[in-house]
Order: sequence, then structure tokens, then C-alpha cells
Amino acid sequence: MKKSLLAILGVNVLLIQSSFALDLQQLKTSWSGAYDGQKIGVFIKSIDANQVKGYSILGKNKQEFSGKVQTTSTGYKITAVESGAKASSGTFIFQVSHNQPKTLQSSWESATGKVKPKYFDLKPQQCRYAKNEGSFPEASNRLLKDDDLQLPPEELDYMRNSIYARHGYSFANKEIANAFVEADWYMPCSTNVENQLTQIEKTNIQRIQKVRPYMAQMEWGR
Repeated sequence: MKKSLLAILGVNVLLIQSSFALDLQQLKTSWSGAYDGQKIGVFIKSIDANQVKGYSILGKNKQEFSGKVQTTSTGYKITAVESGAKASSGTFIFQVSHNQPKTLQSSWESATGKVKPKYFDLKPQQCRYAKNEGSFPEASNRLLKDDDLQLPPEELDYMRNSIYARHGYSFANKEIANAFVEADWYMPCSTNVENQLTQIEKTNIQRIQKVRPYMAQMEWGR
């Protein structure tokens, strides 16, 4: 009787461990979320019960990280240290609940202590070409004509930046990055997307840049 009970308990322990292992592998994906007025991309490339490896993309910086995985009473705690220059790197802490595997409760602290800590949530998100998303989707779908370009310079800038955003470009300019932080289709995936632009998009970027100086000379509004 005792042996049977112990066997049952052993099976239950294995099932619990297996369920946690399954949850852990679900974290091996890409994540994104609002981070200090812009979006951050976090990519977990490998993870097991002991170690995690991946990288983050924020602004112009791509930072590799590695660290350890700890089992908690509710899920996992991941401590990931960035390997870049000390002045621009730090430590991420990601915590995930077994009941909420699609949310990483996250924080980041600077290696030097000269940058304020950040606290944010990450959700799973895949890199993709968002061809028809956002404002001015025509800029990625057809050649722009003169009527399309009769806009204030700020809107022309946004139109041009939207082309890059659809390819997952990570904007170094925080003001530009902030313009896309609420867009659920946008995810920073790369610091260089020039090779991903279509010929239509390249031509439209040139047309916007040529027209913009003239539109800046016009009076808009009252």
C-alpha cells in the first residue's frame, strides 16, 4: 500500500515537473512591450532549467545577454546580464507565473547605477512585415503621387518613418520611437532594415525627402 502511494506521489511530482518544463520552453520566443516611452524587443534564443541566452533591441543598441533560471513557488525567475559596454548595459529580471505564461513581469537596472531602473511587462510578439498596418499604408503599397504628399512636414516625417516601422526598425530617436509605442503591430526587431525595403518603399522615401523642404515653407493651420 505504501509503495503504491509513493508511486502515485512520484508520478504526480513528474507531472508537475513536466508541466513546468513545458512552460519554460514556451518562453523561448520573442517578446515586446512599452519601455520608458518606447518599445523594447527581447529575444530568448535558448533556455533550460539552468541557463538563458538571448538579446534585446532598444533604440540603436542590440545587447546580448545570458544568465540563470530559478524555479519559484509560482513559476520562474530569470536573471539575465547584458554583455555590452558597462556604460550602456545592465541586468534584466524576468518573472513569469505558471498561471500567466504570456506575461513577463520585467525590470532592468543599469550596471553603473547612473540610469534609473525600468519596470515593465513583456508580451509574446513575432517579428513580421506589417505591410498594411498603421497610418499611410499606401506608402508601402504603391508609388506616392503629388496629392498624397500635400501634408505638413511632421506628417511627411511620420509617413516616412512608418515605412521603416513596418519592417521592425528600432528607432534611435526616442521622440520618433514614442510615436509607435502604442501600435500593437509594431515591434523593434532590427537596427538596420535597408535591405528589407521594397523598391516601392525606397522610391517613396526619396519622394518624401525631396518634397519635405518645400512643404516646410508653407503655412499650415490658421
